[in-house]
Amino acid sequence: KEELLVLSVARIHKTKGQDQIIKAANYFPHAKFVFVGIDGGYLNELKKLTLDLKLKNIIFTGEVSEEEKMEAYAAADIFCHPSHYEAFGIVVLEAFSQNTAVITSNSGGLPWVVDNAGLIFEDNNLEDLRNKLALLIKNKALRKELAYNGTKRVKEFSWRKTTEIIEEEYKKSLR
Repeated sequence: KEELLVLSVARIHKTKGQDQIIKAANYFPHAKFVFVGIDGGYLNELKKLTLDLKLKNIIFTGEVSEEEKMEAYAAADIFCHPSHYEAFGIVVLEAFSQNTAVITSNSGGLPWVVDNAGLIFEDNNLEDLRNKLALLIKNKALRKELAYNGTKRVKEFSWRKTTEIIEEEYKKSLR
């Protein structure tokens, strides 16, 4: 509760951009950076980067249960998803649902999912990520505002709504 928590939830893989968070974490020694997810072949490289940078604020949890994952979102102050490509990004909606401020890369469908409910940084631009993380770390009011916007944004996504859209598209094509 005393430390600010930045969470990343994803398979530990080079395409997920977790190295960007670790490099940025070097500038925020008083924040904890927690990585939740199974090893997709990149964990040893990230652990080596953590050691090379002499970071003490990085935690790798490995795989967790769905309940533990949702608890992690709820406990986090910031959810960071620096993926180099993400068609959609369901993890963003999970973070929104748990009232957590979100920052993502500008890759794939992430900007569309985030919309105005989070911050977006330029993929592979460490300075941009660092600046946006600093903004969120220093500004509790902004974190609360984005978390609130996220809880509204996530309501725009549902299976019922998706079904209605698909059904309407089918009807259009049949006409």
